[in-house]
Amino acid sequence: ESIAIRMSLYGLKVLVIDLDQQANLTKGFQIDEVARTTPVMIDVISKAAEPQDSIVTVTEGIDMIPSRLDNVTLDSYMMINRINPINVFKRLYGNLLAKYDVIIFDCPPTLGTLVCSAMSFSDLVIAPLNPDIYSYEGIEIMEKEVNEIKNEFTIDISWRILLNKFDSRTILSTDYITQLIKDKKYSQKLLKSVIRTSQEFPN
Repeated sequence: ESIAIRMSLYGLKVLVIDLDQQANLTKGFQIDEVARTTPVMIDVISKAAEPQDSIVTVTEGIDMIPSRLDNVTLDSYMMINRINPINVFKRLYGNLLAKYDVIIFDCPPTLGTLVCSAMSFSDLVIAPLNPDIYSYEGIEIMEKEVNEIKNEFTIDISWRILLNKFDSRTILSTDYITQLIKDKKYSQKLLKSVIRTSQEFPN
């Protein structure tokens, strides 16, 4: 959410695609009420709705394809109907995406079929890392699954790590960024920018 807003403030035309069935990003942009009657990805992929009808305007410079609980069946639908995940978004949306400077996918934490589609379409995959042991273990799992996707579909996926909820006042945040910098395996993937903890978002 914060990345999309900042990019739009720089004058870029941004499309945000919420693929998480929990729809936290949709709720964050306060269009969850609109999303109840707006087609989401499961409607578009199942051809129950036209792709252009799923795009809504959040504010000037930011459009969105929202999500809702219906998207929980996306992965199983794609598997049952043998939909090739590669180039799904290009096939569905085609020239509709050409008017945007930046397209941001907000994906669920599990790497399913649709997330594979988003990764194959993206120039860069960003893995947010919270300063806790569970997120660090998740990075290792993600690397393994990214490599499996690359090998299975013979595609190149570029991915980086973004430290999230960083608070320089806490020992935990400092320890984790120090650990990442020293880690030969992941230090080169660590972005220099961080997302700092902010009370403004929950407020």
